[in-house]
Amino acid sequence: AAAEVHTGFNYGAYWRDNNRAKTKADFVRQFTLAKNLPNTPVPFDTARLFTSIQWGSTATTQKHIEAFDAAVETSTKLLLGFWAPDEQLLDKEIEALRRGFDAHGARLADLVIGLSVGNEDMYRFARNDTIEGDTTEGMQNRVESARAKIAKSTFAHFMKDKPIGHTDIQDYAADIKGFDFVGLNTYPYYSEMAIENANESFFNTLAEVEQKAGDTPVWVGETGWPFSGIAMGSAAPSAENMQRYWTEVGCHLFGKYNTFWFQLEKDSPDEADWGLVDTASQKPRINDLSCPSPEEPVP
Repeated sequence: AAAEVHTGFNYGAYWRDNNRAKTKADFVRQFTLAKNLPNTPVPFDTARLFTSIQWGSTATTQKHIEAFDAAVETSTKLLLGFWAPDEQLLDKEIEALRRGFDAHGARLADLVIGLSVGNEDMYRFARNDTIEGDTTEGMQNRVESARAKIAKSTFAHFMKDKPIGHTDIQDYAADIKGFDFVGLNTYPYYSEMAIENANESFFNTLAEVEQKAGDTPVWVGETGWPFSGIAMGSAAPSAENMQRYWTEVGCHLFGKYNTFWFQLEKDSPDEADWGLVDTASQKPRINDLSCPSPEEPVP
């Protein structure tokens, strides 16, 4: 049987405008909203997380992220995330995941589709943001360390056979080997591509990463188009362009690749607003979420 294909959104651990941690109620609302979007070609019933630690909890009060509780309540599947640029932070993430499994056991485990150890770490390192980045070799070691520590943990049976990988931007996504999946973050907007060229840009990038990845499956960790913000070269944010990107890129991914759209509602720090849904009205900003012409992506 073919492996199930998962579709959903990226969910930050906190609201960036006021630095407030997302609560279980926040995640329940968001997960329910995603599942009930009108006329989507596939269910948006999976959430990609960036950490397993509840935002704002300290070493002495560390809790698992309340997204776990919300996922169990709403039957939302999870691509787990560790924010782990060093071994000390990796250990904290593993401890938070243990607490999640202690609370929910198999009910949580049955929802987990995989684990991304880190996000854009090599990209940040290349930009000299070395405090929260790492080299290719460092990330290779971190993923192997995570796999080994999980195998020796009290919750090892819950993570048995769960895919473990890393997610990075197109320049680094396929640089490291031995992972169960390659997570790809790519945005034609940041490449300053006009919306007319976004499909070609995206699928050329995807094809290049797939070629480098070989037999390792590529998962789309992040992509999307902003509703508002500054123009990047020829790339202009707008509702019209958001709609076109959804139709011309998203519709060729949904149901074919594990895909995590960026994002359901704005909770990111950049000036651009990537939210598919307007937070005030709780309605989609584009008119048509359906994919009326199923076609294979053409690189």
